[in-house]
Amino acid sequence: MNTRAYIPMDFLNVPGTQLEKLPWEHEQILRRYLSMSQHICELDELYSMMVFNLENMFEKFSLQFDDRIFAKRGETVDVIQINALLCNASAQGGH
Repeated sequence: MNTRAYIPMDFLNVPGTQLEKLPWEHEQILRRYLSMSQHICELDELYSMMVFNLENMFEKFSLQFDDRIFAKRGETVDVIQINALLCNASAQGGH
């Protein structure tokens, strides 16, 4: 999730590149574009983590609309495990 380590914003000030010759307005547009691209990458990763957590939960448990929960493999239902999976999924989806 550390996308800012891949594209440091100070690369625009590297001497000898065409980027240092950009007009100020174009540099600002490029900076905003890179910042938005980084945010989109982070959101995509958060979404993938949320889907992983939900798939993991639905693979192991059957959740009913009346708040009953059944383990699909006949194990005992561990409330802590379910709460952890739900907390992880909702934490990733809430950003």
